[in-house]
Amino acid sequence: MADYAVFAQGDLLISPQAYVQGGWVGSNNDITIQSNATLLMGVHGGGSINPGGDKGKDATIGSLTDFAEVIVNGNFDYMGTVYGDVHAGGDVDIRKGGKVLETTSAEGGNIYSAGKVKLSSQTVVDGDVVAAGSVNVHPSAVVHGTVTGNLGSTPTQLKTFSTVEMELETTFSAGGANITSDKSDSYAGGDVFDLDPGSYGAMDLGIHNDVYLRSGDYYFTMVDARHHLDLFLDLSTADPLNIFVEGNVRIGNNLNVFVKTTAGGGYTDVDNLSLADRQFASLVYMETHDSWRVQMYSDWFGTVYAVNEVSIAMDVAPGIEANVWGSLFSGGTLNIKEAGSLNYVRSYRFDPPVEDIDAAGNPEPVTSILALLGVGALGSYATRRRRA
Repeated sequence: MADYAVFAQGDLLISPQAYVQGGWVGSNNDITIQSNATLLMGVHGGGSINPGGDKGKDATIGSLTDFAEVIVNGNFDYMGTVYGDVHAGGDVDIRKGGKVLETTSAEGGNIYSAGKVKLSSQTVVDGDVVAAGSVNVHPSAVVHGTVTGNLGSTPTQLKTFSTVEMELETTFSAGGANITSDKSDSYAGGDVFDLDPGSYGAMDLGIHNDVYLRSGDYYFTMVDARHHLDLFLDLSTADPLNIFVEGNVRIGNNLNVFVKTTAGGGYTDVDNLSLADRQFASLVYMETHDSWRVQMYSDWFGTVYAVNEVSIAMDVAPGIEANVWGSLFSGGTLNIKEAGSLNYVRSYRFDPPVEDIDAAGNPEPVTSILALLGVGALGSYATRRRRA
C-alpha cells in the first residue's frame, strides 16, 4: 500500500485531465480513467478498467521515460496510450487510435490476456500480443511483435493483482469545545483559530477563516468548513501532525494550504514551496471514520485516509493551481473529480526507507529529516499548470 499515490477499496474514478505522478494508482474494485488523464506510474486493480463510456479519449499511462504496468484481474477497456505492458485477467479492448508502446529504454509494449484481445482501427502495439482467447486485429492496426491467440490457457507472462489490505485505520475518540464561526451568507468571515494539539468537538466554520495547526495530534468529532478556508500547518519541529475526525470532513471551494518548515520562518503557499519543503507532506496525516470531501480549486498537503469515501475536485482556472502533495486512500470509493495534479509523497506512517545496514546486518532507518521524507518518496515533481 505504501507505494500507491491513490488507492480505494471500492470503485475509483480518475476524471478528465487529472495528473498523478510518483506513485501507483489502484483499487480492489473497478477503475474508470477518463479523457486526458495522465497516470505516470502504473495502474493496478482487482476489477476492470474502463473509460466511462466515450469519456476516456487520450488518457495516458506511463510516459516515454516512465515504464508503467497495467495489472487488472478483470477487463481492460481503454482509449489512450500505455507506455509499458498490459496484464488483464479478462478481455482487452484497445479502442480506435489506442497505443501500447515501448519506453525509450525499450521496455514494455506488450499485451497479455487471460481472455480475448481486440485491437480496433489505427491502434499500435510495439510488442507482443498473447491471449488465452481469440485476438481480433483490425486491418489498420499495427502490431510490431508476434500475435499469439487461442492458447486455451493463461499466458505464462501474465501478472495478477493481489487484494490490498488497508493498513491505516486508527482507534480514537474525540470530544471537547466546538470550534465555530458565523455561517450566514451575509457574513464576511475573517475569524482566526490558532489551535493547540488536543481533543475538540465539531469544527463548523463559515467562509474566509484561518486555521492554524502545529505538529501533534488533533481530534475532532466532525469538520465542516465553507469556502476560502486558509489552513496553516507548522511543521518546523519536523514532527508529525495528525488530524483524526470521527465523522465527515466537508471543505468548500478554494482550500488554501500554507506550510512553515523552519523555526522562526514564515508560512508559504504549498504551490510555492521548494521541492525539499514539499517533502514535509510526509508528516501530515488526516483520518476520518466517515467521508472526506473537498470542493473545487483546492490544494491538499499530506496523506488522507477515509473509511467510507474520498472525493476532491481540484479543478483549475486561469491563475489558479490545484495540487495534492501526499496521497489519498479510501476504504470505500475514491473520486478525483476535476483537473489537477497529485504528487506522491510517502507518509511517515509507512515503514521508512532504509539508509544503511549495521554491523549485525540489520537495516538502520534514515535519520535526517530530508532523507526520511525524500528517499524513495517522490517520483517526478514538476507541478503542472493548466488553463480552464
